[in-house]
Amino acid sequence: AIVRRALVQQLLATGQLIQLHPARRWPLSWSYYIVTPQHAVMRPEVKVFYDWLLHDVLAEKPMR
Repeated sequence: AIVRRALVQQLLATGQLIQLHPARRWPLSWSYYIVTPQHAVMRPEVKVFYDWLLHDVLAEKPMR
């Protein structure tokens, strides 16, 4: 999911969700995070979504 941190902060704190790639942040007007249950991190569809987002959607925005 791509969500505002405020919506998933509790789920992240309890470990019910994890950030897929915590070292990557995008300089957007709002902070968004890609989160997934830990058991789903390696699922092919998660990787496809992550790659699509990284390469097609956010390619024009510099990462920090």
